[in-house]
Amino acid sequence: MPLPKNFVRAETLKFGIYILFPIGVLYLFNRPDLQEKLGRDQIETLAAFRVPEDKLFKLPSSMSEVREETARIRKLRHEQLEKQKAENSSA
Repeated sequence: MPLPKNFVRAETLKFGIYILFPIGVLYLFNRPDLQEKLGRDQIETLAAFRVPEDKLFKLPSSMSEVREETARIRKLRHEQLEKQKAENSSA
């Protein structure tokens, strides 16, 4: 049973759109002048949301820093447990 002509035309049109749309988008938006303009706007927007360097967590680079950080975390956890015990015993 042969396919109707309208079906073949529609499928050919869809195939053409599927192929030409990405190529057209790349052709329109992959220009250096447009990339610079879009990039500049994005950099300004991202700068507003960026966290300052001094507030970022820094990974320890030596064993002494690892030990200090581990001790700080253990102390903080111990204080939280003591606080919870005090709240539970008073309640």
